[in-house]
Amino acid sequence: MKTINLSNEDLDAIDLSEFDKYLNEKYKYTYKRGGYGFYDKSGVEQYKLLAYMSTLLDNETILDVGTFEGGSALALSKNKTNNVVSIDINYQVNQDIDLDNILFLEGDILNHDEEIIKIESNFRGRTLDKNYGKELIDKSKLILYDTVHNGIVEKQFHDYLVESNWSGICIWDDIKFRSNRNLRTGMIDFWDSIENEKEDVTKYAHWTGTGMVWYNQDKDINLKWKH
Repeated sequence: MKTINLSNEDLDAIDLSEFDKYLNEKYKYTYKRGGYGFYDKSGVEQYKLLAYMSTLLDNETILDVGTFEGGSALALSKNKTNNVVSIDINYQVNQDIDLDNILFLEGDILNHDEEIIKIESNFRGRTLDKNYGKELIDKSKLILYDTVHNGIVEKQFHDYLVESNWSGICIWDDIKFRSNRNLRTGMIDFWDSIENEKEDVTKYAHWTGTGMVWYNQDKDINLKWKH
């Protein structure tokens, strides 16, 4: 991967309008208006950062764990030379996203007793091999992990990346998430426990906390914060 150079000014200049026709209305509303903030500035939402990160790779696989309604997968697909594979336990994408470089799956990426289903035109298609999840992780160079935010499943996934000697960058969402303002939560403790090289990039991404972790790679990042 190329050197990561982050500045709010450069991130906010990224044009995501090509994805507008694939967004449901809630994505188009800003966070302040109760929406998902697909077009919000860096430091509020992370879609600009995700789009930028895709430009640092060419002809690679990017894994999106936690599809929700498909916004992150769209942003990660900005560089059309890459293939984005997005997986969620419950497929919830209501709109038809027919981009050639995005594949949607339904299943648990690390639960090999469960089937992983390929989504074809919003219908559940063929069942994939139960080892497909591991194979998918192994060939991905960039992973976004954004699921239940309890710190437990995140640690399980992190431990798998470490134990399998995976090489790449994993972006963790909601690392500052608190269920109660006065209490530490699992996500904060999880982030603090990571011993790999890491960087808190919340100022450039999601206000609830975004972290990057390097696995078997040298940390190569330059930060310039200006808002």
